[in-house]
Amino acid sequence: MSLAENLQIVSGLAFPASPEVLNVVAQALAEVEARHLIVGGFAVGALTARPRATVDIDIMIAREDAGPFEEALARRLGPLEIERYRSLDRIKRPAIDLIMSDPTALRRESLRAEHGQDVELAGVVVRLPVPELAVVLKYASMVSRSRSADDARQDLADLGRLLTNNPALDDALLARLAKTLHTRSPKELPRIIATLRAGGDIGMSRAGSRVMVTFIDP
Repeated sequence: MSLAENLQIVSGLAFPASPEVLNVVAQALAEVEARHLIVGGFAVGALTARPRATVDIDIMIAREDAGPFEEALARRLGPLEIERYRSLDRIKRPAIDLIMSDPTALRRESLRAEHGQDVELAGVVVRLPVPELAVVLKYASMVSRSRSADDARQDLADLGRLLTNNPALDDALLARLAKTLHTRSPKELPRIIATLRAGGDIGMSRAGSRVMVTFIDP
């Protein structure tokens, strides 16, 4: 199936009562020409050809485009209930997380044109990350100090699926993107990838706020 078909399946899983939500989101993004990437479970489902259940749409968006997008979405869906945080706008219904692209080097790098790919959806174009960026974003989520243990395990499973379904990754691009994560060793992600590709396992624990990664060879 195509990336667009996979996205539609994920939308049906996330919003069974209103599977057209993703189409409406796509139209609102296109109307305001928002610089964005659809990330999270939706992106993993599209890029691995194995859509999985998720509870929301995660959209990385340029901060200056977030407000116009929310207004365009409200014109289609009615008033929105939004919780605003420093680098996140959380729309309650439908469940959409708008992740601002400016706070970190990785997020700023993510919206560069070469790190996204176009997918036609509902007659308009939305953007998905290239597989290499999807892997690095999953790694960044997995080792985030605020990530719960259950969510980190899902991140690791998603990372493994991305590797399985995209075997010809550009290792130089992976390394370049991983270097934007200044709080982690640049050698850690390549070792995780090598371990998973070899059939090994990864263990995770916490030392204070830092996530510790343990490598279990096959």
